[in-house]
Amino acid sequence: LMVGSLSVPAQLAARWDRFGGSLTELITELGKVWDDPVAGRRVQYQLEQMLLDFDDLAAPRILARTLGIRVDIRNPASIELPEGIDQIYAYLMMDGQIEAVVQFGVLGKVTRRHWIELIRNFVPPERFIHSAARLARRSPVHAPQQGAGADKSNMFAAEALLSIAGRRSDRDSHFGKLARLAAEARGLVRSSAEATEPLAAPRRASAADGHDNDRTSFWNRRFATEDPWNYGSSYEQEKYERQLEILPAGPIGRALELACAEGHFTRQLAPRVGHLTATDISAVAIGRARARCSDQPNVEFGVLDFCADTLPGEMDLIVCSEVLYYLDDLAELRRIAKKIVEALAPGGSFINAHAFVLRDNVERTGFDWNTFGAQAISETLAGTEGLVLDQSIQTELYRIDRFRRLSPDDVATEPTIDQVPIRAPLEIGVARNIVWGGARALRRDVARSERRQRIP
Repeated sequence: LMVGSLSVPAQLAARWDRFGGSLTELITELGKVWDDPVAGRRVQYQLEQMLLDFDDLAAPRILARTLGIRVDIRNPASIELPEGIDQIYAYLMMDGQIEAVVQFGVLGKVTRRHWIELIRNFVPPERFIHSAARLARRSPVHAPQQGAGADKSNMFAAEALLSIAGRRSDRDSHFGKLARLAAEARGLVRSSAEATEPLAAPRRASAADGHDNDRTSFWNRRFATEDPWNYGSSYEQEKYERQLEILPAGPIGRALELACAEGHFTRQLAPRVGHLTATDISAVAIGRARARCSDQPNVEFGVLDFCADTLPGEMDLIVCSEVLYYLDDLAELRRIAKKIVEALAPGGSFINAHAFVLRDNVERTGFDWNTFGAQAISETLAGTEGLVLDQSIQTELYRIDRFRRLSPDDVATEPTIDQVPIRAPLEIGVARNIVWGGARALRRDVARSERRQRIP
Protein backbone atom coordinates (compact mmCIF):
# COMPACT_ATOMS: atom_id res chain seq x y z
CA LEU A 1 0.00 0.00 0.00
CA MET A 2 2.82 2.39 0.82
CA VAL A 3 4.58 1.75 -2.51
CA GLY A 4 1.42 1.73 -4.59
CA SER A 5 0.05 4.96 -3.12
CA LEU A 6 3.44 6.66 -2.64
CA SER A 7 2.58 7.23 1.01
CA VAL A 8 4.14 6.85 4.41
CA PRO A 9 2.11 4.80 6.95
CA ALA A 10 0.71 7.91 8.66
CA GLN A 11 -0.90 9.02 5.38
CA LEU A 12 -2.65 5.78 4.39
CA ALA A 13 -5.89 6.18 6.36
CA ALA A 14 -6.35 9.74 5.06
CA ARG A 15 -5.94 8.46 1.48
CA TRP A 16 -8.35 5.55 1.93
CA ASP A 17 -10.68 6.85 -0.78
CA ARG A 18 -7.92 6.25 -3.36
CA PHE A 19 -7.57 2.50 -2.80
CA GLY A 20 -9.97 1.40 -0.05
CA GLY A 21 -12.87 0.36 -2.29
CA SER A 22 -10.80 -1.99 -4.44
CA LEU A 23 -9.00 -3.43 -1.44
CA THR A 24 -12.29 -4.10 0.36
CA GLU A 25 -13.63 -5.90 -2.73
CA LEU A 26 -10.50 -8.07 -2.78
CA ILE A 27 -10.90 -9.02 0.89
CA THR A 28 -14.60 -9.79 0.36
CA GLU A 29 -13.75 -12.10 -2.54
CA LEU A 30 -11.12 -13.84 -0.40
CA GLY A 31 -13.81 -14.54 2.19
CA LYS A 32 -15.93 -16.15 -0.55
CA VAL A 33 -13.02 -18.27 -1.80
CA TRP A 34 -12.36 -19.42 1.77
CA ASP A 35 -16.12 -20.04 2.22
CA ASP A 36 -15.64 -18.08 5.43
CA PRO A 37 -16.96 -14.49 5.24
CA VAL A 38 -16.25 -14.06 8.96
CA ALA A 39 -12.53 -14.58 8.30
CA GLY A 40 -12.74 -11.98 5.54
CA ARG A 41 -14.26 -9.45 7.93
CA ARG A 42 -11.53 -10.17 10.47
CA VAL A 43 -8.89 -9.40 7.84
CA GLN A 44 -10.73 -6.15 7.02
CA TYR A 45 -10.90 -5.11 10.68
CA GLN A 46 -7.23 -5.95 11.25
CA LEU A 47 -6.11 -4.00 8.18
CA GLU A 48 -8.12 -0.93 9.19
CA GLN A 49 -6.75 -1.08 12.73
CA MET A 50 -3.19 -1.19 11.37
CA LEU A 51 -3.82 1.90 9.23
CA LEU A 52 -5.38 3.84 12.10
CA ASP A 53 -2.55 2.85 14.47
CA PHE A 54 -0.26 5.09 12.39
CA ASP A 55 -2.72 7.98 12.03
CA ASP A 56 -2.96 10.97 14.38
CA LEU A 57 -6.71 11.24 13.65
CA ALA A 58 -6.42 14.98 13.22
CA ALA A 59 -9.62 14.57 11.21
CA PRO A 60 -12.16 11.74 11.34
CA ARG A 61 -11.16 8.76 9.18
CA ILE A 62 -14.03 6.83 7.59
CA LEU A 63 -12.77 3.47 6.30
CA ALA A 64 -14.89 0.54 5.07
CA ARG A 65 -16.04 -0.71 8.48
CA THR A 66 -14.17 1.46 10.98
CA LEU A 67 -14.53 5.10 12.01
CA GLY A 68 -11.37 6.63 13.46
CA ILE A 69 -11.93 9.72 15.64
CA ARG A 70 -10.66 11.82 18.52
CA VAL A 71 -12.97 12.25 21.52
CA ASP A 72 -12.59 15.07 24.08
CA ILE A 73 -13.21 13.33 27.39
CA ARG A 74 -14.30 16.65 28.91
CA ASN A 75 -17.12 17.00 26.43
CA PRO A 76 -17.95 13.72 24.64
CA ALA A 77 -20.71 14.05 22.06
CA SER A 78 -23.09 11.51 20.55
CA ILE A 79 -22.00 10.23 17.14
CA GLU A 80 -24.19 9.00 14.29
CA LEU A 81 -22.46 6.19 12.41
CA PRO A 82 -21.76 6.61 8.68
CA GLU A 83 -23.28 3.88 6.49
CA GLY A 84 -21.45 0.55 6.71
CA ILE A 85 -19.52 1.44 9.88
CA ASP A 86 -19.79 -1.03 12.76
CA GLN A 87 -16.50 -0.41 14.58
CA ILE A 88 -15.03 2.63 16.34
CA TYR A 89 -11.33 3.33 16.78
CA ALA A 90 -10.95 6.35 19.09
CA TYR A 91 -8.32 8.40 20.87
CA LEU A 92 -9.68 9.60 24.22
CA MET A 93 -8.08 13.06 24.49
CA MET A 94 -7.51 15.57 27.29
CA ASP A 95 -5.39 18.71 27.08
CA GLY A 96 -4.14 17.63 23.66
CA GLN A 97 -2.82 14.32 25.01
CA ILE A 98 -4.04 10.80 24.24
CA GLU A 99 -5.24 9.33 27.54
CA ALA A 100 -6.42 6.00 26.08
CA VAL A 101 -7.05 4.22 22.78
CA VAL A 102 -10.33 2.30 22.52
CA GLN A 103 -11.61 0.05 19.76
CA PHE A 104 -15.07 -1.52 19.92
CA GLY A 105 -17.92 -2.81 17.81
CA VAL A 106 -21.15 -0.83 17.59
CA LEU A 107 -24.69 -1.52 16.41
CA GLY A 108 -25.99 2.04 16.29
CA LYS A 109 -25.43 5.62 17.41
CA VAL A 110 -22.71 6.04 20.05
CA THR A 111 -24.35 8.11 22.76
CA ARG A 112 -22.86 10.47 25.34
CA ARG A 113 -23.60 7.87 27.99
CA HIS A 114 -21.61 5.27 26.03
CA TRP A 115 -18.57 7.54 25.83
CA ILE A 116 -18.72 8.42 29.52
CA GLU A 117 -18.76 4.75 30.50
CA LEU A 118 -15.79 4.07 28.23
CA ILE A 119 -13.92 7.04 29.70
CA ARG A 120 -14.53 5.82 33.24
CA ASN A 121 -13.35 2.32 32.26
CA PHE A 122 -10.22 3.26 30.31
CA VAL A 123 -8.87 6.55 31.65
CA PRO A 124 -6.85 6.06 34.87
CA PRO A 125 -8.63 7.34 38.02
CA GLU A 126 -5.78 9.67 38.93
CA ARG A 127 -6.38 11.57 35.70
CA PHE A 128 -10.04 12.06 36.68
CA ILE A 129 -9.08 13.35 40.12
CA HIS A 130 -6.37 15.67 38.83
CA SER A 131 -8.61 17.14 36.13
CA ALA A 132 -11.64 17.47 38.41
CA ALA A 133 -9.59 19.26 41.08
CA ARG A 134 -8.10 21.62 38.52
CA LEU A 135 -11.52 22.37 37.06
CA ALA A 136 -13.00 23.00 40.50
CA ARG A 137 -10.37 25.68 41.17
CA ARG A 138 -11.30 27.50 37.98
CA SER A 139 -13.85 30.33 37.95
CA PRO A 140 -14.59 33.43 35.85
CA VAL A 141 -12.76 35.49 38.52
CA HIS A 142 -9.58 33.43 38.29
CA ALA A 143 -9.75 33.15 34.49
CA PRO A 144 -11.71 36.12 33.15
CA GLN A 145 -10.23 35.76 29.68
CA GLN A 146 -12.08 32.46 29.14
CA GLY A 147 -15.58 33.89 29.68
CA ALA A 148 -18.84 31.97 29.70
CA GLY A 149 -17.52 29.33 27.29
CA ALA A 150 -15.11 28.11 29.94
CA ASP A 151 -17.93 27.73 32.48
CA LYS A 152 -19.87 25.59 30.03
CA SER A 153 -16.80 23.49 29.21
CA ASN A 154 -16.08 23.01 32.90
CA MET A 155 -19.65 21.95 33.52
CA PHE A 156 -19.42 19.30 30.78
CA ALA A 157 -16.07 18.10 32.04
CA ALA A 158 -17.27 17.74 35.62
CA GLU A 159 -20.28 15.78 34.42
CA ALA A 160 -18.17 13.52 32.21
CA LEU A 161 -15.54 12.91 34.82
CA LEU A 162 -17.69 12.50 37.92
CA SER A 163 -21.06 11.08 36.82
CA ILE A 164 -22.81 8.70 34.46
CA ALA A 165 -25.43 9.88 32.02
CA GLY A 166 -29.04 8.74 32.34
CA ARG A 167 -29.64 5.01 32.07
CA ARG A 168 -32.40 5.08 29.46
CA SER A 169 -31.11 4.02 26.05
CA ASP A 170 -32.00 5.69 22.78
CA ARG A 171 -33.80 3.04 20.71
CA ASP A 172 -31.41 3.56 17.78
CA SER A 173 -28.28 3.68 19.93
CA HIS A 174 -25.81 0.82 20.39
CA PHE A 175 -27.29 -0.09 23.79
CA GLY A 176 -30.85 0.20 22.51
CA LYS A 177 -30.23 -2.15 19.59
CA LEU A 178 -28.27 -4.51 21.84
CA ALA A 179 -31.23 -4.71 24.23
CA ARG A 180 -33.57 -5.52 21.33
CA LEU A 181 -31.27 -8.29 20.08
CA ALA A 182 -31.11 -9.79 23.58
CA ALA A 183 -34.91 -9.76 23.83
CA GLU A 184 -35.25 -11.42 20.42
CA ALA A 185 -32.71 -14.11 21.38
CA ARG A 186 -34.58 -14.88 24.60
CA GLY A 187 -37.78 -15.21 22.59
CA LEU A 188 -36.15 -17.63 20.14
CA VAL A 189 -34.84 -19.79 22.97
CA ARG A 190 -38.27 -19.92 24.62
CA SER A 191 -40.07 -20.77 21.37
CA SER A 192 -37.57 -23.52 20.53
CA ALA A 193 -37.87 -25.04 23.99
CA GLU A 194 -41.68 -24.96 23.88
CA ALA A 195 -41.81 -26.59 20.44
CA THR A 196 -39.86 -29.69 21.38
CA GLU A 197 -40.39 -32.25 24.12
CA PRO A 198 -37.59 -34.53 25.30
CA LEU A 199 -37.87 -38.32 25.26
CA ALA A 200 -39.99 -39.64 28.09
CA ALA A 201 -38.18 -39.45 31.42
CA PRO A 202 -34.55 -39.89 30.31
CA ARG A 203 -32.26 -41.03 33.08
CA ARG A 204 -29.41 -38.53 33.22
CA ALA A 205 -25.89 -39.60 33.91
CA SER A 206 -23.96 -37.28 36.19
CA ALA A 207 -22.13 -34.41 34.49
CA ALA A 208 -19.36 -32.44 36.13
CA ASP A 209 -19.57 -28.68 36.48
CA GLY A 210 -22.35 -28.11 33.98
CA HIS A 211 -20.44 -29.64 31.05
CA ASP A 212 -23.74 -30.86 29.59
CA ASN A 213 -25.12 -27.34 29.41
CA ASP A 214 -21.97 -26.15 27.62
CA ARG A 215 -22.35 -28.95 25.07
CA THR A 216 -26.03 -28.20 24.50
CA SER A 217 -25.29 -24.49 24.02
CA PHE A 218 -22.53 -25.33 21.56
CA TRP A 219 -24.86 -27.33 19.33
CA ASN A 220 -27.72 -24.85 19.60
CA ARG A 221 -25.30 -22.17 18.38
CA ARG A 222 -24.30 -24.43 15.48
CA PHE A 223 -27.93 -24.75 14.45
CA ALA A 224 -28.70 -21.05 14.87
CA THR A 225 -28.39 -20.97 11.08
CA GLU A 226 -30.41 -23.59 9.22
CA ASP A 227 -28.49 -26.34 7.37
CA PRO A 228 -25.03 -25.42 8.72
CA TRP A 229 -23.26 -28.23 6.83
CA ASN A 230 -25.13 -28.04 3.50
CA TYR A 231 -26.70 -31.48 3.86
CA GLY A 232 -28.27 -31.23 0.40
CA SER A 233 -24.90 -31.05 -1.40
CA SER A 234 -23.94 -33.85 -3.80
CA TYR A 235 -21.06 -34.84 -1.52
CA GLU A 236 -23.29 -35.29 1.55
CA GLN A 237 -26.04 -37.02 -0.43
CA GLU A 238 -23.53 -39.53 -1.82
CA LYS A 239 -22.51 -40.38 1.75
CA TYR A 240 -26.17 -40.86 2.68
CA GLU A 241 -26.66 -43.24 -0.26
CA ARG A 242 -23.68 -45.32 0.81
CA GLN A 243 -24.93 -45.53 4.39
CA LEU A 244 -28.20 -46.92 3.02
CA GLU A 245 -26.23 -49.39 0.87
CA ILE A 246 -24.50 -50.78 3.94
CA LEU A 247 -27.70 -51.49 5.89
CA PRO A 248 -27.92 -55.11 7.07
CA ALA A 249 -29.95 -57.54 4.98
CA GLY A 250 -33.44 -58.47 6.12
CA PRO A 251 -36.09 -56.53 8.03
CA ILE A 252 -35.02 -53.93 10.61
CA GLY A 253 -37.58 -53.56 13.38
CA ARG A 254 -36.35 -50.91 15.82
CA ALA A 255 -33.77 -48.29 14.81
CA LEU A 256 -32.13 -45.43 16.72
CA GLU A 257 -30.46 -42.44 15.06
CA LEU A 258 -28.06 -40.51 17.29
CA ALA A 259 -27.26 -36.89 16.32
CA CYS A 260 -29.93 -36.78 13.60
CA ALA A 261 -29.44 -33.00 13.17
CA GLU A 262 -32.18 -31.53 10.98
CA GLY A 263 -33.49 -34.90 9.76
CA HIS A 264 -32.08 -35.03 6.22
CA PHE A 265 -30.82 -38.62 6.58
CA THR A 266 -33.72 -39.47 8.90
CA ARG A 267 -36.13 -38.94 6.03
CA GLN A 268 -34.20 -41.39 3.83
CA LEU A 269 -33.73 -44.01 6.56
CA ALA A 270 -37.33 -44.09 7.82
CA PRO A 271 -38.81 -46.12 4.92
CA ARG A 272 -36.15 -48.82 5.48
CA VAL A 273 -37.05 -49.62 9.11
CA GLY A 274 -40.13 -50.53 11.13
CA HIS A 275 -39.82 -47.81 13.79
CA LEU A 276 -37.17 -45.09 13.98
CA THR A 277 -36.29 -43.05 17.06
CA ALA A 278 -34.39 -39.97 15.85
CA THR A 279 -32.55 -37.94 18.51
CA ASP A 280 -30.27 -34.94 18.80
CA ILE A 281 -28.87 -32.86 21.66
CA SER A 282 -30.19 -29.66 20.03
CA ALA A 283 -33.86 -28.83 20.45
CA VAL A 284 -33.49 -26.38 17.57
CA ALA A 285 -32.34 -29.16 15.22
CA ILE A 286 -35.06 -31.55 16.42
CA GLY A 287 -37.73 -28.95 15.69
CA ARG A 288 -36.56 -28.74 12.07
CA ALA A 289 -36.21 -32.52 11.76
CA ARG A 290 -39.75 -33.06 13.03
CA ALA A 291 -41.10 -30.61 10.46
CA ARG A 292 -39.08 -32.20 7.64
CA CYS A 293 -40.37 -35.70 8.44
CA SER A 294 -43.93 -34.79 9.42
CA ASP A 295 -45.30 -37.22 6.82
CA GLN A 296 -43.28 -40.17 8.20
CA PRO A 297 -45.61 -41.90 10.72
CA ASN A 298 -43.00 -44.39 11.94
CA VAL A 299 -40.54 -41.76 13.22
CA GLU A 300 -40.39 -40.57 16.84
CA PHE A 301 -38.26 -37.52 17.66
CA GLY A 302 -36.70 -36.48 20.94
CA VAL A 303 -33.92 -34.48 22.54
CA LEU A 304 -31.14 -36.75 23.80
CA ASP A 305 -27.49 -36.24 24.73
CA PHE A 306 -25.96 -39.63 23.98
CA CYS A 307 -22.92 -38.78 26.10
CA ALA A 308 -24.96 -38.22 29.28
CA ASP A 309 -28.37 -39.85 28.73
CA THR A 310 -29.26 -43.52 28.86
CA LEU A 311 -29.84 -44.91 25.36
CA PRO A 312 -33.02 -46.84 24.52
CA GLY A 313 -32.26 -50.58 24.47
CA GLU A 314 -32.85 -53.66 22.32
CA MET A 315 -32.20 -51.80 19.07
CA ASP A 316 -31.81 -53.70 15.80
CA LEU A 317 -29.94 -50.76 14.28
CA ILE A 318 -28.13 -47.68 15.63
CA VAL A 319 -26.79 -44.99 13.30
CA CYS A 320 -24.37 -42.27 14.46
CA SER A 321 -22.41 -40.36 11.82
CA GLU A 322 -20.17 -37.29 11.56
CA VAL A 323 -20.36 -36.50 15.27
CA LEU A 324 -17.96 -38.75 17.21
CA TYR A 325 -15.12 -36.33 16.33
CA TYR A 326 -16.65 -33.91 18.82
CA LEU A 327 -16.15 -36.12 21.86
CA ASP A 328 -13.59 -34.89 24.38
CA ASP A 329 -11.05 -37.66 23.83
CA LEU A 330 -10.58 -41.35 23.04
CA ALA A 331 -11.46 -42.31 26.61
CA GLU A 332 -14.91 -40.79 26.13
CA LEU A 333 -15.18 -42.53 22.76
CA ARG A 334 -14.48 -45.89 24.42
CA ARG A 335 -17.19 -45.18 27.00
CA ILE A 336 -19.71 -44.28 24.29
CA ALA A 337 -18.81 -47.42 22.33
CA LYS A 338 -19.72 -49.55 25.37
CA LYS A 339 -23.05 -47.71 25.70
CA ILE A 340 -23.83 -48.43 22.06
CA VAL A 341 -23.10 -52.14 22.49
CA GLU A 342 -25.42 -52.26 25.51
CA ALA A 343 -28.19 -50.50 23.54
CA LEU A 344 -28.03 -52.99 20.65
CA ALA A 345 -30.01 -56.20 20.63
CA PRO A 346 -27.84 -59.31 20.08
CA GLY A 347 -27.10 -59.40 16.36
CA GLY A 348 -27.99 -55.70 16.01
CA SER A 349 -25.93 -53.39 13.77
CA PHE A 350 -24.16 -50.09 14.38
CA ILE A 351 -23.42 -47.89 11.34
CA ASN A 352 -21.21 -44.80 11.40
CA ALA A 353 -19.62 -42.56 8.76
CA HIS A 354 -16.61 -40.37 9.56
CA ALA A 355 -13.85 -38.60 7.65
CA PHE A 356 -10.14 -39.39 7.72
CA VAL A 357 -8.03 -36.75 9.46
CA LEU A 358 -4.31 -36.06 9.46
CA ARG A 359 -4.11 -36.38 13.22
CA ASP A 360 -4.75 -40.14 12.88
CA ASN A 361 -2.27 -40.67 10.05
CA VAL A 362 -0.26 -37.77 8.64
CA GLU A 363 0.99 -39.88 5.72
CA ARG A 364 -2.38 -40.35 3.99
CA THR A 365 -4.99 -37.97 2.56
CA GLY A 366 -7.11 -36.44 5.28
CA PHE A 367 -8.80 -33.36 6.65
CA ASP A 368 -6.58 -31.01 8.65
CA TRP A 369 -8.83 -30.91 11.70
CA ASN A 370 -7.57 -30.82 15.26
CA THR A 371 -9.38 -33.99 16.30
CA PHE A 372 -9.25 -37.75 15.89
CA GLY A 373 -11.07 -39.16 12.87
CA ALA A 374 -12.33 -42.25 11.06
CA GLN A 375 -9.24 -44.39 11.64
CA ALA A 376 -9.16 -43.85 15.41
CA ILE A 377 -12.95 -44.25 15.64
CA SER A 378 -12.91 -47.52 13.68
CA GLU A 379 -10.00 -48.92 15.71
CA THR A 380 -11.72 -48.01 18.98
CA LEU A 381 -15.00 -49.62 17.94
CA ALA A 382 -13.19 -52.74 16.70
CA GLY A 383 -11.51 -53.03 20.10
CA THR A 384 -14.82 -52.82 21.99
CA GLU A 385 -15.88 -56.10 23.57
CA GLY A 386 -18.93 -57.63 21.91
CA LEU A 387 -18.60 -55.58 18.70
CA VAL A 388 -17.26 -56.89 15.39
CA LEU A 389 -16.83 -55.23 11.98
CA ASP A 390 -19.09 -56.76 9.31
CA GLN A 391 -18.62 -54.42 6.34
CA SER A 392 -16.79 -51.21 5.45
CA ILE A 393 -17.16 -48.85 2.48
CA GLN A 394 -14.00 -46.77 2.21
CA THR A 395 -13.15 -43.76 0.04
CA GLU A 396 -10.08 -41.54 0.01
CA LEU A 397 -11.81 -39.05 2.32
CA TYR A 398 -14.09 -41.09 4.59
CA ARG A 399 -15.19 -44.57 5.60
CA ILE A 400 -18.59 -46.01 6.48
CA ASP A 401 -18.54 -49.02 8.83
CA ARG A 402 -21.20 -51.49 9.89
CA PHE A 403 -20.45 -53.22 13.17
CA ARG A 404 -22.49 -56.04 14.70
CA ARG A 405 -23.13 -56.97 18.31
CA LEU A 406 -22.21 -60.61 18.71
CA SER A 407 -24.83 -63.02 19.97
CA PRO A 408 -23.75 -65.50 22.67
CA ASP A 409 -23.26 -68.28 20.10
CA ASP A 410 -22.12 -65.97 17.28
CA VAL A 411 -18.72 -66.22 15.60
CA ALA A 412 -16.93 -63.25 14.04
CA THR A 413 -16.20 -63.54 10.32
CA GLU A 414 -13.81 -61.67 8.04
CA PRO A 415 -15.32 -58.26 7.19
CA THR A 416 -16.13 -57.15 3.65
CA ILE A 417 -14.06 -54.11 2.65
CA ASP A 418 -15.15 -52.13 -0.42
CA GLN A 419 -12.90 -49.38 -1.83
CA VAL A 420 -14.98 -46.92 -3.86
CA PRO A 421 -14.27 -43.56 -5.54
CA ILE A 422 -15.90 -40.25 -4.63
CA ARG A 423 -17.97 -39.23 -7.64
CA ALA A 424 -19.66 -36.15 -6.19
CA PRO A 425 -17.97 -32.76 -6.72
CA LEU A 426 -16.38 -31.22 -3.64
CA GLU A 427 -17.50 -27.78 -2.49
CA ILE A 428 -14.87 -25.20 -1.62
CA GLY A 429 -15.83 -25.33 2.06
CA VAL A 430 -14.99 -29.05 2.11
CA ALA A 431 -12.00 -29.07 -0.24
CA ARG A 432 -10.12 -26.27 1.54
CA ASN A 433 -9.54 -28.50 4.59
CA ILE A 434 -8.24 -31.52 2.65
CA VAL A 435 -4.52 -32.30 2.41
CA TRP A 436 -4.17 -34.74 -0.48
CA GLY A 437 -1.48 -37.38 -0.16
CA GLY A 438 -0.64 -36.53 3.43
CA ALA A 439 1.40 -33.74 4.97
CA ARG A 440 4.86 -32.96 6.29
CA ALA A 441 3.44 -31.01 9.23
CA LEU A 442 0.08 -30.10 10.73
CA ARG A 443 -1.26 -26.55 10.67
CA ARG A 444 -1.56 -26.42 14.45
CA ASP A 445 2.17 -27.24 14.79
CA VAL A 446 3.25 -24.80 12.08
CA ALA A 447 1.09 -22.08 13.65
CA ARG A 448 3.26 -22.25 16.76
CA SER A 449 6.61 -22.34 15.00
CA GLU A 450 5.99 -20.11 11.96
CA ARG A 451 3.77 -17.32 13.27
CA ARG A 452 4.56 -13.83 11.98
CA GLN A 453 3.09 -10.50 13.06
CA ARG A 454 3.83 -8.78 9.74
CA ILE A 455 3.86 -9.90 6.12
CA PRO A 456 7.54 -10.28 5.09
